[in-house]
Amino acid sequence: MEILLQYHWYYGGPMEQMISQWAQLGVFNVLLPFLLVFAVVFAILEKIDLLKNRGVHAIISLAVGFFTIANPYVISFFLPLFSNLGLGVAILIALVVVLGLAIHPGEKTWKTIFLVMGVIIFIVVLGKAGIFNYLNIFGYCDSYCQSTVVFFVIVGLAVLVALLYGKKEEGKMIAIPAGK
Repeated sequence: MEILLQYHWYYGGPMEQMISQWAQLGVFNVLLPFLLVFAVVFAILEKIDLLKNRGVHAIISLAVGFFTIANPYVISFFLPLFSNLGLGVAILIALVVVLGLAIHPGEKTWKTIFLVMGVIIFIVVLGKAGIFNYLNIFGYCDSYCQSTVVFFVIVGLAVLVALLYGKKEEGKMIAIPAGK
């Protein structure tokens, strides 16, 4: 019995084997990116009602989806992006649980906290996915330069949030206390 339990633990059991088979079949490299791009493009076309014909919207969405999976750079972009996005969502949920102990649900500070943390997690997820390697604006920007740019973007966004959501009182800017 002990040998069977060790085998099950080491190889992950049937669920991990099924996911491994799906990966070998190309579900994660081909099917899911295709479905994601198809759904997003179709939803955008339906929302703006560009051609007023669902069939044409579906054909355009299919074409864009097929072009997406034909490009290996798009596939290599999607995989780390969405795996790190799952990690970012987990961090955001943990943050909600921890902050839920200190902040009451009806307070307006939740919006500010979610905005700031959402932007930070979004930038970190994009950085972990390697998007900043594709956006090498200066041509010689190394990882130190990229992290400095990201730091200043985060600081700038924090200042912007403070300026937009601060209370004005007789011409003076007063920051909103975190607990009120």
